[in-house]
Amino acid sequence: MQTGLFKRSLEQQLSVDIIYQSADGHISKRTISIIRMTPDSLYAYCHKRRAQRTFLLSNILSSQPTRLKHTSSLIS
Repeated sequence: MQTGLFKRSLEQQLSVDIIYQSADGHISKRTISIIRMTPDSLYAYCHKRRAQRTFLLSNILSSQPTRLKHTSSLIS
């Protein structure tokens, strides 16, 4: 697991994209902003659900830094 990525995201207040498997086996993509970490879980704001959630590290299948999406209106 990429705990280094999560620590860096927490320190720098950056969001992370994760692929998460819930307890019932449902897999979803989430963008999260980490609030707090424990050795086995993340407490984070889930942008998909618009609420704080707890994510077990063992259920995070993959993770990467959130990429900025550029549109033509942002490019001058």
